[in-house]
Amino acid sequence: MDKGVRIANSLFPSHDSATYRFTNSEPYSVTLDHILVHTALWEQVEDCKVCHDFPNGCDSNHRLLAVTFTRGSRPEPSGRKQRKPKRTRWDFSVLKHDPEMKKTFETELEQLVQADLEMRGETAAFTNPQVDLQRLMGHIREVGGKLLVSKRTVRKHADWFEKNRARLRVLVRRKLDAHWRLKSSTEKDRKGHTKAYQEACAKLNTEMRRSRDNFFRRRAVAMQLLADKHDYEGLFTHIKRKYGPATVKGASGSVNAAPSLEAFYEHFRVLLSHPAAHSEDMNQYLPEQMSVNNNLARPFSEEELRNAIALTINGSAVGEDMVDGLALQCCVGDAFQELLRVFNDILVSGIVPSEIKDATITPLFKNGAQSLPDNYRGLAVGNHIGKVLERLVLSRINEHNEQIQYIPDTQCGFMVGKGTVDAINMNHEIAGATLRVRDGRLYRCDIDLKKAYDKVSRPALWIILARLGIPPTLITLIKALHDGATACVKVNGQLSSPITLSTGLKQGSVISPMLFNIMFGAIVHAA
Repeated sequence: MDKGVRIANSLFPSHDSATYRFTNSEPYSVTLDHILVHTALWEQVEDCKVCHDFPNGCDSNHRLLAVTFTRGSRPEPSGRKQRKPKRTRWDFSVLKHDPEMKKTFETELEQLVQADLEMRGETAAFTNPQVDLQRLMGHIREVGGKLLVSKRTVRKHADWFEKNRARLRVLVRRKLDAHWRLKSSTEKDRKGHTKAYQEACAKLNTEMRRSRDNFFRRRAVAMQLLADKHDYEGLFTHIKRKYGPATVKGASGSVNAAPSLEAFYEHFRVLLSHPAAHSEDMNQYLPEQMSVNNNLARPFSEEELRNAIALTINGSAVGEDMVDGLALQCCVGDAFQELLRVFNDILVSGIVPSEIKDATITPLFKNGAQSLPDNYRGLAVGNHIGKVLERLVLSRINEHNEQIQYIPDTQCGFMVGKGTVDAINMNHEIAGATLRVRDGRLYRCDIDLKKAYDKVSRPALWIILARLGIPPTLITLIKALHDGATACVKVNGQLSSPITLSTGLKQGSVISPMLFNIMFGAIVHAA
């Protein structure tokens, strides 16, 4: 039968499953009702029988049927896949463009935090950073669900639709409005609404056909011009836009496609779960012990927290808590003080909640064969609340580095105000000066650090931080941001099982570039 269902009456041995004859009443027959069963449950149908007794003594020439199912066991989920959680991402961008909405958000959040503090009373002084952080983030999500609309993922349409999205979306909205008016119309004015709905559909279809034809006509003309000019590179670029990158088969005949979730999971598990190796005599290459700057362990101030929240990139990818940096900027009054207190409790206790240090790894293709997981960079996407704490720690490290000037001036990567252009100019100046002195002889060695972030030795990094005079309180906090952190690999919306990040630094973390520069600075000073 169509629609993926079958008639349960077919279990009867009789040729005609629509009728049933009473025992010892050969001339008499009654009509049976039908029961439709989905084909996926067909194997679980145990019995189908006639119900002779009607409730309340009702008499009818129809007889009901009863179908009995066996209790099926639910299949066990895969150990390396998790069901994609149903999450709602609120459109926090409204807070940036609507001052009244932002003010309302701040007021609602302030009232929730005040009510929570009053309910806790004297017990609010005895806090747990993880519980308090979860409570505060829950208040933010509650206000977001009350005031904001969900941010739906924009559906990926064809290229011709994307080029004419603004005009076509207006027509689509008119069609939906006409359909809604038709559904809610009365019998009296249904004829007019039916005609309006048909006209909206016809106009939308006509405009879609015209947009599609014009789009491919322009593309065909552009490709023909490139072919006439013998510009085959541009021609194949246009072809790739239409059909995507070419799939290359290897020696075994396998197609060069992106790896599966299981392949990415195994790759990052091996890469990030094993501690990095370091030399036993590394102490002789590390910097000398400097005086400890205990001022770096002072409590975070309100100004530092405001600056850290303001520097949080708004509109960037959010973590699993679905809270944007714009929502954190709405923490004022008691909500702001509660957030500041939580961060200072974390600084004193050295215990970082999992919501701050856990992340989701998204593979980003670099170059080479797409079928090899090693050619992908694992970008760790964390919650914005964790980025705020990392910026607080980063500001302290930058403050200390300005005093000791440990990172050499030749380091251009991950430095504010420096970049690739500075490195190229420096290389040009050194090469020119050397060639003028040594009569044209120049020897240069280029070193490529493969998996540089992932191969950083954490024990060596902690020793370097202590040698540079970073106080133990701040080092403990930096350790807590890394030790015990887990991450799930995300591919095509599916999440793998958690991976314990036992080595290296998280790519995508705010504090990782500075820690890498400190580690690399030790190598430069020892060379």
